[in-house]
Amino acid sequence: MIVALSTSVYGQEKSEHDINIIISIDDKIQVGTITNSRIIVYSNDNEKEVFDVDYSPGSLLLSDSIFDKLTSDNVGKMYLAFDYSVFRKEKQSTNNYQLEIAPALFDYRYAILKIYNPRKGNNYSYVVDIPGQSIVMDREKN
Repeated sequence: MIVALSTSVYGQEKSEHDINIIISIDDKIQVGTITNSRIIVYSNDNEKEVFDVDYSPGSLLLSDSIFDKLTSDNVGKMYLAFDYSVFRKEKQSTNNYQLEIAPALFDYRYAILKIYNPRKGNNYSYVVDIPGQSIVMDREKN
């Protein structure tokens, strides 16, 4: 009976997609400062869905069902959103980021998202580095 239980537990298939993504802010890889990670999707009909995701440096975990929705033909725009918290002058500061990404990003072996000028409110720029290509984006949010 114990052997059968062990076999069924180890025999289960993985139901997640582990996407190799690294987020750097001001050229520093962020460890423990990024929370509340989510992907916001607008369908071609402009309907909004928000999916909570698990991020740690080098790993964006997506369940099979979320991955299928993000890679469907019905995706209009998609954003990786998260909160970035740091202590400055003994005071906690939290910025919210929303980076536009494309479903094709999941097809690459890795992606590096580099954010610049994060201390200037909601206006910042970011670069998406994928194998053989860099894409520069500007984000102005009023």
